[in-house]
This record gives sequence, structure tokens and C-alpha cells, in this order.
Amino acid sequence: MKSAFQPDNSKNSRIFSVRDTENSRLLDVTQSMENDEENEDEKEDEKMSKYCNPLIFIIIFLVVLVILMLSLVVFWKLEVGESCPKNCPELPNECKTAECVALAGTLLSWQNTSVDPCEDFYEYTCGKYHEHTANEGTRMHEKDEIVLNLIKHFILKNQSTNSRSEIALKLLYKSCTESHRRENIEDHIERVQVEIFQNIQKIGKWPIADKNWKESDFDLNEMLTNMAKLHMQDFGFFETGLVEYPINGSPKQLIIRPSLDRFSISQEKLAETIFDVLRFSGHDALRKNLLRDVQESLDLDKELGNFYISLNSWPISASLEEVQSAVPNIDFERIMKSFLHPEHGNWTRLKAKISSGRFDSFFNSKNNISAIISRTKPRILANYLILKYIEYAQFFYALAPISLESEYDTCLMVITSFLPRAAIRVFVRNHFKKENKAVASELVDVIKKAYIEMIQNSTWLHEETRKKAILKVETLKKVIGYTEEYEKEGALDAMFETNLRISESIMLGNHFQLHLSPQDSFFTLMTKINRFKTEQLMEYVSSDSLFNPVEKTTTANAYYYHSKNLLSVLVPFLDKPLFDFQYPKYVAMAGVGRILAHEIGHAFDTKGRHFNELGEKTDWWTPEDSVEYDKRVMCLRDQFENFKDPSYGGRQNDSETASEMVADALGLEASWIALESMDMSKEESLVKFGNEDFRKLFFQVAALDFCSPTRIDTHHPRFLVDLSHPTNRFRINGAFSNLESFAKTYECPVGSRMNPEKKCRMF
Repeated sequence: MKSAFQPDNSKNSRIFSVRDTENSRLLDVTQSMENDEENEDEKEDEKMSKYCNPLIFIIIFLVVLVILMLSLVVFWKLEVGESCPKNCPELPNECKTAECVALAGTLLSWQNTSVDPCEDFYEYTCGKYHEHTANEGTRMHEKDEIVLNLIKHFILKNQSTNSRSEIALKLLYKSCTESHRRENIEDHIERVQVEIFQNIQKIGKWPIADKNWKESDFDLNEMLTNMAKLHMQDFGFFETGLVEYPINGSPKQLIIRPSLDRFSISQEKLAETIFDVLRFSGHDALRKNLLRDVQESLDLDKELGNFYISLNSWPISASLEEVQSAVPNIDFERIMKSFLHPEHGNWTRLKAKISSGRFDSFFNSKNNISAIISRTKPRILANYLILKYIEYAQFFYALAPISLESEYDTCLMVITSFLPRAAIRVFVRNHFKKENKAVASELVDVIKKAYIEMIQNSTWLHEETRKKAILKVETLKKVIGYTEEYEKEGALDAMFETNLRISESIMLGNHFQLHLSPQDSFFTLMTKINRFKTEQLMEYVSSDSLFNPVEKTTTANAYYYHSKNLLSVLVPFLDKPLFDFQYPKYVAMAGVGRILAHEIGHAFDTKGRHFNELGEKTDWWTPEDSVEYDKRVMCLRDQFENFKDPSYGGRQNDSETASEMVADALGLEASWIALESMDMSKEESLVKFGNEDFRKLFFQVAALDFCSPTRIDTHHPRFLVDLSHPTNRFRINGAFSNLESFAKTYECPVGSRMNPEKKCRMF
């Protein structure tokens, strides 16, 4: 019996037989296919052997390469066509001057492109400023420091020079630093006290120092005249000063007015100072009533200060003759003459430029300085004048030692302040491109035309106001760097003379020369320099020159003067990185052009609008226009009040900053109009910016001058007081957000921070 688990061999035999047959057939087919494949391989090998010819391979490769290159060209054209569909120009040439390359690097380094420009353009342009500079201010502030360091570097170079002005600078700087070193300060103080006493002897006899003094020794006008020769302009009874405001048809006047400065020193301190002056000069024996003499002078000074003085509202201008008649015991003409160079001063021209106001201290019929002088003892008057000179001299020649560890170079400040033209000459001769001056002057003319267009297109100005506003722009005067009298080679240098060489003449043209010697003490040098500056100032008052000789010239800035309707642009402001004559037009207009337009905007700010084209204070607006103007200013003030600046911890006074906001608004609009009037078809691009719209670059470059550190220090003085200018962030975000041109350029949606629905505009 078969087990149930025993295989059926006959059945299996049949299955295996069938499988063997199928496998045999499959094998035959496979072998046949293999044979066919072998035949095909042989045929393919024959074909490949034909194509392996090197020449044929090279030809095929070249054809493929050409096809690929043509495809890339077509693709590139399609891409360009999408970005500029109409008459797409070729890629512009790049400006590769050192100044342009540096500017491009600045733009790229300072910007923070992760920020949406339509939300915070300040951060977009300036967000990484603090990563690239240790400067605590803007790049204009940094330029100020650079200019000073360049002048200092030149002075300290051990290099001989034949330039008179350079010798004068080096003499003054060396004398200042040596005199104020700690090891020399005591000798310096002693020498100053001795020289002060020597100058007192030039003024007149001093009762306190002369036991034989008698009333007949006193001559009021002789003493006042001698004080004027020592470059004093404040005599206690009155003072003189330059006023650049149209009076009697003249834009510049030498004004006689009441003295504003009273003694700022105690009786004991003043007595101690007198003791030192006398002791170092060999006068040890002091009168026993010294304190009484000092107190009498202090009492007289207090009485002279009791008059009410309002310098902002002079009822009627008074001539020199009228003041002389009101105060007969002071010979004003004699004193004024002593300000002039003794040989070359022009009294006729200066006299025509002297005037005063009808102050109580001069014209009060019951009590004025003439009455006070008449009832005061000559001894008191003589002591008073000498003490006024001592206080002036002690304050003027700072006796404190200079800290050599301090970054602040006091002596550098001294030479740039007291020899401003000589200082700027060093910078101009060694570092300044004079082409910049000519291009900047042309830029002002373009901006003036833009202002006229803006005023003409105003929708709210009445015709009467419009014509006067345009006239003010048309008659605007300008000083770009320096005036024409200094264009001639050596003109500036001709004013300076030293005893290191023989002077061929003591005067060249209208410029008086300054004689200095290495043997002069610091006190003597300063006395000579200030006498020289007084003579220069009198010449400036008498002439038609627009270049004030005593104003500081080494800062990177520009100014508008309401009372002169004058735009003054200082040389450092027209230098790299702020300006270069080879900059593309849109860069020049965005940088220096925008700031010049801002300064011209001050002609129509909340203060400047009250002055006419001659600089006279008058109301030339129609009542309706004044009301509308105030509404538009209020719009700016409200905008500023609601502006949040995270980098500022103080409270700003929007009434104080209103003038600057108006100038910003007008300046931006005018510079944009000027930009649109220029032909940009041939202007070069900036490196790495390729086909970037020059309009976008205009706004980015315009913002650079406001980039500043975002460090917040609530203990810094600027956080404790009101500022006269809005914060830098507002001057970009706030001002730019009012421009339709900005929103259009950056395609900012309405309602974004840089494109608010409500905008503030002036004209």
C-alpha cells in the first residue's frame, strides 16, 4: 500500500518532461537571440569604427558647441527683453575713478538689503554703517576730522617751505604747543603776565600800579584808542561788531552798540589776578586800598549793565554823527579809525559803513553812558578800562596746560580759528581738486532753475508772492569755496610776512601783510594775529567782498545767510567722499546738490521767509499765502511729533526743528526736479550696480549724509537738550516719505511707511 505522503513518480516524470521541452525551446530562442545580438554588435562595431575617425569627431563637437552658444545668446536676449522691453540700452560703462569705486563700496557696505526700503529706507541704506566706522557722527563730521588731521600732518612734517602763510601756521602751532606743555606752563604764565603789563603801559597810566598817578594823567579817548590798537572791540562802555544786515543801503555795517559782557569774576579773584600781573612785572608793593579800587570798577560795570538792551528790535538806525552827538565825551571817530591799517586803511569807505541803534544807553536824555562818565571819578574810569583789558587778555590767551593724551588738539583749533585762510590754503594746495569748485558752481545754477520751476508750478501761491519768491532765488549770491580775489596764484600767501625773509613790500593790492618772528612769544604772536584780523575785518566791511576773512573755513559744510541772501559753500564740503567733479550727474545731485538745495531752502523756511531778496526783514507774503504756509509747516511738525526714532532717547522741540524740516522738504523736491532736467543717457554706472536705475541710486546716495551710529547712550549730552535739527532717521524716512517720486521709484504700495496716504508738501 502506498503511503499518502509518497510521491507519484509517473506524474512527476510527465511534468518534468514538459518543463524540459519548454526549457529546451527557450534555450533555443535565447541562443538564437544571442547569435542575433552578436551579429548586431559586429555591425555596430563596424559603424563605430567608421565614426572614430578624429576629424569627424572634432567637426561634430564644434557643431554642438556653436548650437549651445547660439542658444545662450537667445536666452540672454529674452531675459533682457523682459527687464527693459522698450529700446533697451547697452549696459552702461562703469565709473572706475578711485572716488566712484569708494562710493560704490560705501553704498554696498552700509546698506542692509534684508530690510524693505518701502518700510524703513534709513535702515535699508544705513543699517550696517556702525559695522564699518568708529566715527560718532555722519561722514561730514568725519570729513571735518580728516581735514584737521591733514593740516596737522602738514604742519608737523619736517619740511622747509618758502610759503609765508605756511610759515605763519607752523610758527603759531609750535609756539602754542611749546608754551602749553606742562613743563613750560609756569614760565608761560609768567611771561604772559609780564606782556600784559607791557600792553597796559601802551594803553595809559594805571592808578593801581602808579602811586604818582594824578587826574591830569587821565585821557579817556587816548586810552580807548590805544585799547582799539590792541585789537579790543569791547570797551565796557560800548562795543563794536560786524553786522551783515542791510542798513542804509549797505549789506555790511560796523555797529556801535552797548557792551553786553559784564565782569564775570569776583572781587577777590580779580584782585589776585592784578597782584600776579604786578608781581611778575616787578611791582610787589601794592596799594593798601586795592580791594576798594577793584570794587569801584565792579560797581561801575554793574551800573553800565542796568540799561535795557534789545538787539533784535532797533527802532531807528542812527548814524555815526548822531551817536557822537548823543555821547560827546567819547570820540567814536578817532577810536574807529584806529581799527584800520595806519597807512593803507580807507577811512572814507569805512565811515560810510558805521551806524548804531537808538539804544537808551546812548540816547536816553535823562541818563546814558555820557552822563555816567561825567559823574564818575577819572581814577575809577582809568582803573575800569585797565581791568577790562586784563580780563580780556587773561580769558583770550587760555593759560591751561594742554593734555598731550587728549584726542582734542587745542593748538590745532587755535591755528584753524585764528589763521583760517592760511589753514584752508594748506588743504587746497595739497588735496583739493579745483575742478570741483567749477562743477559745484554750475550745480547751484541748475538748482536755482529747479527752484524757480517749483515755485512757478505751485498750486497755492498767489502771483504777487510767487514773483517775489522767484526774485529771491534769481538774486541769490554764492561763494563757492573762495572768491575770485584768491584765484590768482599766490594771492592768499601774499598777506603773510615773517622775519625769516626780507619783505619786498608791506602790502599787495588790498591785502595787508602779517609780520611774525620765531622770537615772538605765543602771547605776542596772538596779539599780532588779532590786530591783523581786525584790519582784515575793517577792509571786509569797507569792500564788496563776500568772503568773510575771520570765519572758520576748515569744516565740511554749506550755509545760507538770511540777511545777505547768500549761499556759502566751504572747500572741504566739495571734496571726496562728499563730492568729485567726475561723479556721475545723479551722484553729484544726490550728494552735494541735495544739500545745496537744502541750504537754498532756508531762504523760505520759517525764519528766512521773513527776509526779502536784499536780505531786509519784511513781510512780502500775501495774508492768504501766510496762512497756507503755516498750515503746511504744521503738517511737517505733526508728522515729526508722531515719528518714533529708536536711536534717540530725548525729546525734540518740533518748533525749533521746523525750519530744518521745511528746508529738507524744499531741498529734496528741488534737487529731484533738477535731476529730472538732466540728460543721463551718457552717465556711467557705479561699480557692482550695473543697470541699477539711477533714480534709486539718487535716493541711496542722498541718504548717505545722514547715516550715523545707532548706539544709544542716554547719558550723552545730545539726549539732554533739544536739537535744532530733526534726527537723522527722520531726515531720511520722514522727508523721503513725502515724495511721490520716491514711492514711484521704489514701487512702494500706498499705506506703507515710506508711502503714507497723507503727505506733507510745501510749494
